[in-house]
Amino acid sequence: MKRFWQRLADHDFGPQELGLNLLGLAVRGDRLYGALYLEDKVVEVDWKAGKIVREFPVRRPAGLAFARDGSLLVAAGQRVARVDLASGKVGTRVAGGMKSLWGITTDADGRIYVSDCGDAMQVKVFAADGTPEGLTIGKPGGRPWIG
Repeated sequence: MKRFWQRLADHDFGPQELGLNLLGLAVRGDRLYGALYLEDKVVEVDWKAGKIVREFPVRRPAGLAFARDGSLLVAAGQRVARVDLASGKVGTRVAGGMKSLWGITTDADGRIYVSDCGDAMQVKVFAADGTPEGLTIGKPGGRPWIG
């Protein structure tokens, strides 16, 4: 792990500095999905039975959210991964222009909102298909550390 001053100089902030494993949860019906950051996977748990049903390999998973099409979106490193829950296949929904994703959500129109730490310190907005909307929330670099 980098020291605080090294992270400040490198604009390198995000989930990696926490040292925690479970960074995201999502629930649909009797299934709970957990993003296990240190293990590079997302697990599907039958919460009624208390058993792991499946595991999906996703590098650096943090936030989780459901897309309108029923797939699971994962804020993972520098991309938004998409897990097709019917087939179990993992792909990419959004890539490029991001450094250290953390949280993710969707709105009623299917737009995807991801919090990008690192240099940006912004929320970036994408269409449901992953194309950039050209919208951000916050200014590049975030706020000053003092003041």
